[in-house]
Amino acid sequence: MKLSKIIKGLKSKSIINFNDVNIECLTHISGDCIKDSIFFCIKGTTFNGNDYIDEAILKGAKVIVTEDNIFVENAVIICVDNVRIAMSIMAKNFYNLADEKLCKIAVVGTNGKTTTTHIIASILRQSGRRVGIIGTNGIYIDDAFLPSSFTTPDPIELHYTFSQMLAFGIDTVVMEVSAHSIYYNKVFGIKFDVGVFTNITNEHLDFFGTIEKYADTKMSFFDKKYIREAVVNVDDEYGIKLAKKASVPTVSYGIYNPANIFAVGIVIKISGAKFVINVNDELINIDSHLTGEYNVYNILSAVGVAKLLGVDNKSIRNGIAKLKSVDGRFMVYSYSDNKKIIIDFAHTPDGFEKVLSLVKKLRKGKITCLFGCVGYSDSIKRRLMGEVASKYCDKIIITTDNIGNTNFDEVVEDISKGVPQEKLAHIIFDRPLAIKTAFEEMEKNETLVLLGKGTESKQVIGDKAIEYNEVGIVTSLLKGERVDVK
Repeated sequence: MKLSKIIKGLKSKSIINFNDVNIECLTHISGDCIKDSIFFCIKGTTFNGNDYIDEAILKGAKVIVTEDNIFVENAVIICVDNVRIAMSIMAKNFYNLADEKLCKIAVVGTNGKTTTTHIIASILRQSGRRVGIIGTNGIYIDDAFLPSSFTTPDPIELHYTFSQMLAFGIDTVVMEVSAHSIYYNKVFGIKFDVGVFTNITNEHLDFFGTIEKYADTKMSFFDKKYIREAVVNVDDEYGIKLAKKASVPTVSYGIYNPANIFAVGIVIKISGAKFVINVNDELINIDSHLTGEYNVYNILSAVGVAKLLGVDNKSIRNGIAKLKSVDGRFMVYSYSDNKKIIIDFAHTPDGFEKVLSLVKKLRKGKITCLFGCVGYSDSIKRRLMGEVASKYCDKIIITTDNIGNTNFDEVVEDISKGVPQEKLAHIIFDRPLAIKTAFEEMEKNETLVLLGKGTESKQVIGDKAIEYNEVGIVTSLLKGERVDVK
């Protein structure tokens, strides 16, 4: 594609050495440059893309996009105020505005995003739509699966994904939009048909500093420049504020506060949930394999989206009933003597509260909780996770969870501040060994809850991302097979 077409709509401070070259590739990684590439000089906390311009040009970059006033003889230099915004605009153009040919639903919030996207997708598929999903668990094009490194991919990967979905006949995309992606303008220039707000709880304060800044970032998405209509949880304190000030038409949902869409007659079992949804006095009977009040909220939001898109009640009921589970979310494994193991991705204090309170309500025996906390997390979050786990569990086992280069003893110390000494059963760095130890100590009627990893395929230790499969470990233990431990 010609450069002139790629930069259409881009506001630049200057363009030096302009030549309407034909472009074959966009990238912000210098090592990925090939002949006739555009290289975006992204600045991070520990790196500056401008330092890699020579390498990019050596590998074939013909265009450099930067925020700095630089000069290179053998490349077009485009100087802009914000490289990340420029990258979003140019990626959209490069992939022929593929996003504009798709119906797009964005799900925003701390917890519930992944499950909500899968519920929405299941309902819409029942209504006859061909649906793609982009989120924490990866990218789905119909039944095809592609791994993804981020909840919300960078703009180049994101717009490439839109183009591929379009090529394979997808007409609707349901995607998670993270706070980081909003902050870094990953979704700049994309207009979503519907935006869903699930909730805001304590998360990513290591990056945003305060819950207010984190909340403001998420709530800034609910603006007419990003979405056409909104579906908002008004049982959440930030959701109430959002519903009152949103600049787009808004449908509210909840259980306890007055809302356009609400649930009554809720019956929760470990096998699922049954309830009735009232949508502006129209009743829909729901029978779901997903359990817990938090999943009632996720289903309510999905129904809100479905109604805005004109989906009939039969498709709504069937779509919800058809979804057996969501990978990494409350996955239950049964063992002899009424023992159960539950794997869940919960990795925030609020996520712990939702999962563990449900386990406490549904199970009568002892509860053991095994978890760690990511290395970059703040100490308050770690302590709160320890407090919540101790509130509902009889035994706590502290282990690793993408610890990175953070000192394990430091993480343990922070978590332990929220755990009474008598409940702290083990501190084991090696997560497979920790799980094996917990499994071997299980008693009759006991429930072992493994939190934080879900179906993640990597465990980040130091600078390495090690292959990891929590489901595989549990399955092997249940079969009596060997589990490799250090």
